[in-house]
Amino acid sequence: MLKRILLGGLLLVVLAVSPARAASISVVAVLNPGQSGPIYGWSLVISNVGGVGVGSMGLMLTGFDSFDFSNPVIEPIDSNYVHDLFGDGRDFLLLNPDMGQLLAPPGTNQLLLGTLSSHFNNVGQVAIENADEALGGTFFGPPPLYPVIPDFTLAVVPEPPGASLALLALAALRTARRRVV
Repeated sequence: MLKRILLGGLLLVVLAVSPARAASISVVAVLNPGQSGPIYGWSLVISNVGGVGVGSMGLMLTGFDSFDFSNPVIEPIDSNYVHDLFGDGRDFLLLNPDMGQLLAPPGTNQLLLGTLSSHFNNVGQVAIENADEALGGTFFGPPPLYPVIPDFTLAVVPEPPGASLALLALAALRTARRRVV
């Protein structure tokens, strides 16, 4: 019975981690492990499985304080972090690459864009949202036209994807081993 419960939980974790449909662009804010505060780092990573490179992007943020422009492709002069842009408590992050570069070429997988800082380490207190009202889109293709790329997902996760899955799998193996012995 316990084995069935663990396998059912494993299936739920797999379904929660795996999107039903793969979007062409995925941006995830992942809480960096092993932090004790008072400031927490959240890695902002992008994946691009679509056929169009990302030339620019913007995000509306809740619960974050700043962004470390650590990726050398990002042009800090043309990128910006604006606090409370619309007076509703959300911040705005605009990322642009160096001239002639792309933020995320097609085929990019989990590229670190930089680190968001926050006083929070709980996914219920932070959020990343589309920047449609600020920019008319969230992701844009390459210059000179910068076409809007509408197919994307945004997420905030409390730990690196798969960590919960690995822990659940280890628990299932340990339980199965106990029953065999």
